[in-house]
Amino acid sequence: MTGESKHAHIVLGYRMNRGILRTFMLAASTMILPMQQALADAPQSQRDALTAFYNTHGGPGWTAAQHWNTADPVCGPDPWFGITCDQGDTTVTRIQLSNNGLTGALPADFSAWPDLEMFAVNDNALAGAIPSTLLNGAAHLVSFIAYSNDLTGSVPALSGAPLLQELQLANNQLSGSFPDLSALAGLELLDVSGNELSGTLAANAFTVLPVLRYVRISQTQL
Repeated sequence: MTGESKHAHIVLGYRMNRGILRTFMLAASTMILPMQQALADAPQSQRDALTAFYNTHGGPGWTAAQHWNTADPVCGPDPWFGITCDQGDTTVTRIQLSNNGLTGALPADFSAWPDLEMFAVNDNALAGAIPSTLLNGAAHLVSFIAYSNDLTGSVPALSGAPLLQELQLANNQLSGSFPDLSALAGLELLDVSGNELSGTLAANAFTVLPVLRYVRISQTQL
């Protein structure tokens, strides 16, 4: 091989190696990007709390439970059934498991999901009292929907959820006097019909609650 051909061979090999290296680095970067995106998910504490909820509320018998009790991401891109997260897929904001075969009692509180905005478990078979601590620290809760279950006892204080706009507890077995609503300045919808509640709610609800638009208290003593 002459000096010129040898030099050309070396240059060609160098260019080929650079091309191969560039292709490899490009392929590696396209693999890393999806991996980085997949890292975004609800924290382990929220996953653990959801798994515990599944196990204590008849999860194996639920009508739908896609991805629950698995290693799949809680938030997506295909989230656990009934779960909605914030735009960045970093925290649970909604738990919607209506008419899904849930059993057991309501959780003690929502502290495991500090950014929860909606909790909808209507048309299930949840029983027992509403824990007095349920709404403690529910600073972002907007909708609490638990009608058509078998809940008993009194309705606890609601001041722990100052942003509450929708409260639906109809068709349970709740009794006793209804709690003070004055702390819920943003409440728009209240349905507690079909219970054994008593008190003076009907007399002052619209005065105390300036944006209240819908109240249903039929089949109660309110």
